Amino acid sequence: MFYVAKAALPFFLLMAFAVAILWIFPEIVSYLPSKMFKMG
Repeated sequence: MFYVAKAALPFFLLMAFAVAILWIFPEIVSYLPSKMFKMG
């Protein structure tokens, strides 16, 4: 079981990093939809 957790750790860290970036810069989330639908 420890092998699975050890193998998944890099992916978990990447997910945590992505969440941290989105928490710091929330406007990233609405960038593409605003470009697609011309909302500002």
